[in-house]
Amino acid sequence: MRLWSAGLVLVAVLGTWGILRAQRPFREYPGAEYENFPLPPDWSEKTEWTRARLRCPGISRGWRGGDLNWTIDYPRSDRHLLQGVRRL
Repeated sequence: MRLWSAGLVLVAVLGTWGILRAQRPFREYPGAEYENFPLPPDWSEKTEWTRARLRCPGISRGWRGGDLNWTIDYPRSDRHLLQGVRRL
């Protein structure tokens, strides 16, 4: 029973640590096509809905050492999607 309680405490502590560690400030990565795309005027406002693009490494490493296809059409496509959602 003591081992079970210690395990629950460990899971709770690690879960709380993971949730707190996941909170990151806003960051904009350079895109493959559009590097100087302006931020919308209300980018820092707290809103009910947020759009985020997850950044993950690709499977094929290629000769560059990484597959960065997630930046194609970024951030332009994300901003256009948000403009369309605002119109709804």
